[in-house]
Amino acid sequence: IPAVYAQEEERVSTPKIRALKQSLKDKEPLIQPFFDQGNIGEANSGFIQIRSEDSLSLKDKADLRRLTKEVNSERESLYAEVAKALNIEESQIPRIQKIFAKRWIENSRPGWWIQKDDGEWIRKQ
Repeated sequence: IPAVYAQEEERVSTPKIRALKQSLKDKEPLIQPFFDQGNIGEANSGFIQIRSEDSLSLKDKADLRRLTKEVNSERESLYAEVAKALNIEESQIPRIQKIFAKRWIENSRPGWWIQKDDGEWIRKQ
């Protein structure tokens, strides 16, 4: 049954959900270089996390922080909209986040930082 719910939560669609997913997709080319360089990683919480700002210029650090904040804010809104669309209690949003986290991590490229369920950070193989 949990797999069925996971499919439902990933596939539910409303205009707001589609807009949030599109906005996140539009940010991919901007955030991808930071994943490639190891500056950010996919956390097991369903959010991205800054891992290192070493060797970044002040401008790149500002861009990284801004993009991380924007992506995480949009993901937070996405999880809330999915819960709303499926009539799921707000207290269950962390479960939705975990479902999406698994998908974000699965879709990460080799070499990107990902966080395992136990909290350990590794580079995806």
